[in-house]
Amino acid sequence: DDVDDQGEPVVDDDLVLMINGGDEGLEFKLPDMGRGSRWELVVATADDGAKEAVDPGGTTQLTGRELKLFRLPREEAPR
Repeated sequence: DDVDDQGEPVVDDDLVLMINGGDEGLEFKLPDMGRGSRWELVVATADDGAKEAVDPGGTTQLTGRELKLFRLPREEAPR
């Protein structure tokens, strides 16, 4: 495990970038990282105001030529 200058564990969120380069809509499956958190939508190029949360291992739809960025929050390391 990585540690910072003070010897504390370095923790960070996981990110998944999905790109549908085709004309047709596609279904994408988000990975199950073994944590209880839900994937949170950060960016969707087809809808600037989109809000979405997906369970680990769940799916999301991308329209043609759409990009979506999801974030899975990392729990804080115990101190």
